Amino acid sequence: MPAAEASGADGLEARFAELRELRDALDVAAALGAARATDGRATAELGRLYGELRAVLADELAPVVKVYAWQVILGRNGILNWLIPGPPVEWLLYSQFAVILTLSTTYITYTTIPIYAAMKAIEPATFEAATDLGAGWWQQARKILIPLAAPGIFVAMILVYIPMLTDFVTSDIVGGTGSYMMGQRVRDLILGQGDWGAGSALNFLLLAMSVLLAFVAYRLARLNRIES
Repeated sequence: MPAAEASGADGLEARFAELRELRDALDVAAALGAARATDGRATAELGRLYGELRAVLADELAPVVKVYAWQVILGRNGILNWLIPGPPVEWLLYSQFAVILTLSTTYITYTTIPIYAAMKAIEPATFEAATDLGAGWWQQARKILIPLAAPGIFVAMILVYIPMLTDFVTSDIVGGTGSYMMGQRVRDLILGQGDWGAGSALNFLLLAMSVLLAFVAYRLARLNRIES
């Protein structure tokens, strides 16, 4: 692994270790607080607060854990190469393929759930009426399914594409030199080169792109009606 990739991985490992230390500190604080609490209500309140803090930490660690899991699966000695006969497939890891696959599996839940919820709300009688009127599957999809599911598509676009603009952890861990994302560029400008002006300008550009994407998605969502 090149030096740049090693330094990025070391930084992520350090951040991961800090989060684990914070979790352990919360464990100790909760144990001491529970030992000193004499009132049952105070103990219950402390337990509730502790559970919320643990949930926040779990949500913080989950994306990084998933990316590391894909690094193990796609590695030279990983599960996928173990299943494939012959010599190890080198391009599975540290490539654009690895970044696309990891991002797709990470964000697929945020796309399927809102789209499925929007499609679930469509009355089946609408498709039955369209079939009785002679509409084929393509006409039903274009004039009924997509317009009525547009709100779900809008939510999916907001939940997926905007966070992807600032993602840099995935490319650091599984992308290597074969992938370089906008989030990495912002991080390198600010933390690596100390150029806060250029980093802020690029960050503002990403914000403008996010606003534009949200506006386009909103306009698409206004198709939530059946055109005559």
